[in-house]
Amino acid sequence: RPLWHPDSGEPYLAGFRVTILAEHAAGVSEDFTTDYFKEIANASTKRLIEEGRLQSRDGVRYLALAYFSEDHTQTGPASPFRSTEVAPDLTLGESILADSLAASAPAPGSADVADPDDVPIFIPRRVLDETREAAQRAVDRETGGILIGHLHRDAEASELFVEITAQIPVAHALAEVNKLTFTPETWTAAQNAVDLRRSDEVFQGWWHSHPVREWC
Repeated sequence: RPLWHPDSGEPYLAGFRVTILAEHAAGVSEDFTTDYFKEIANASTKRLIEEGRLQSRDGVRYLALAYFSEDHTQTGPASPFRSTEVAPDLTLGESILADSLAASAPAPGSADVADPDDVPIFIPRRVLDETREAAQRAVDRETGGILIGHLHRDAEASELFVEITAQIPVAHALAEVNKLTFTPETWTAAQNAVDLRRSDEVFQGWWHSHPVREWC
């Protein structure tokens, strides 16, 4: 679905929305900006320079336009992929949320951004210290890690919460001053580390640093 530019309007795009519908569940939507077309625009610009229609020093600005078509028939080959919804096999620990809350302190500033619908997450101080030290060592490049832990259920409160037990420093990642790319080898190394711990932990998320002093 096109998202029209707020000033120029149709047919100029500010982005587009992709929605995946599920038969027995709510659909999932994601919005994309026109940065999605940046690689295509760069490739077109390069071709025009090679053809002599542009000079390498020329500035180029690209616009994305969209037009509705009444013909929605599929012209290409049918997709060879089929999707099947499979419920994840999650291990839930039975715990009391109030006990974890009593032994914890809220993160500074969290009251300003907290959403009552968010799942509570408990992160040990040592894990926070490890992330800070790793970011300081990285200096002028982003770094990060994989957060692992357990998913708990409080039967009385009918609520789920997450306990982070450790962070696994990223390995085989591509680090730049403003980007950190996890590779397949990154996830393989992290899974191997989880397996070696033998604590039934699972991936709960990840973190990465922002060396903002290097951006100036």
